Amino acid sequence: MFKQKLYPWFKYIYKKIIIYYKKKKIKNTLFIYNLNNIGCEVLFQKIILWLFCKNKNEKNCGICYNCNLILTENHPDLLVVNKKKTEKFIDINYINNLIDYINIKSQVNNIKVIYFPKIELLNKIAIFKLLTILKQKKKKIFFIIQCNKFSNLILNIKKICFCLNLNLPKEEISINWLKKKYSNIYKIKTALYLNNYSPLLAYEMLNSNIWKDRNKLFNLINNCLINKKIFFFFKIIKFNNLKQYIYWIYTLLIDLIKFKQNCKYYIINKDKIKIIINLSNYITLPKLFFLIKKINIIQYKLKIIKKVNIKILLLKQLIFFIKYLK
Repeated sequence: MFKQKLYPWFKYIYKKIIIYYKKKKIKNTLFIYNLNNIGCEVLFQKIILWLFCKNKNEKNCGICYNCNLILTENHPDLLVVNKKKTEKFIDINYINNLIDYINIKSQVNNIKVIYFPKIELLNKIAIFKLLTILKQKKKKIFFIIQCNKFSNLILNIKKICFCLNLNLPKEEISINWLKKKYSNIYKIKTALYLNNYSPLLAYEMLNSNIWKDRNKLFNLINNCLINKKIFFFFKIIKFNNLKQYIYWIYTLLIDLIKFKQNCKYYIINKDKIKIIINLSNYITLPKLFFLIKKINIIQYKLKIIKKVNIKILLLKQLIFFIKYLK
């Protein structure tokens, strides 16, 4: 895990953090708020390597005893909280054991690093206990705290830490990174837009069967409307992960509106522009707005109704769509 290369969108922030450590602006605790799915774990791994390295400069040397221990994930002075990535809350007993761990003398390099990948997993009592530990600011005990969801209690921890916010990388950086793996710029941009500009999720989508499933859906919709065989829509019911398909249909409807309003630059499904042009001749703006309203109702019901049968819900709406489109 520690051998993975640093993503290009983290190179600047990595250098910045190392400078802060060198200038002792970060004394004990680094608190980073980040969005999911941008690969922050790799950034933290590189910071941990640097902290332990005996021959560090701007980067860790990669060959010293400490680096080797970290790279093989056997360093006795590194503690990764919730390493197995279970989603269970961390209680006060774990923090009490953490205090014992801190009080034991470091075995290798006179420092210890404690990494919290998900601080939000701590319950209220555990957070208050951790606050008392952080306020002590013990020398040579470094905390790295990662947060994906804020709460009032976590804000109390943030107040006594050196804090940084990590946002999604710029579109240009993500595109350049994805270009090394895929040549089709329209596919790259579409995958990025469909995954909220996350380059890692875009790469995962392009490299999986999900992309093929999406192609099947768009071709099916195109054939249904152009050939006027609307009952083929019922094939959608047979697909798995229907929530994903509903989202794709929603983006297609939005793109059709953008196309009709001459906002082609903002189209999401850039790789399906031919299908969008074809469909725009078969469906009017008022019908598009009405269909989007119905899709919003489906998405709302999926959120508020527990254990809803998606297939029955979608089947009901498809029957309505067929009557309406006719």
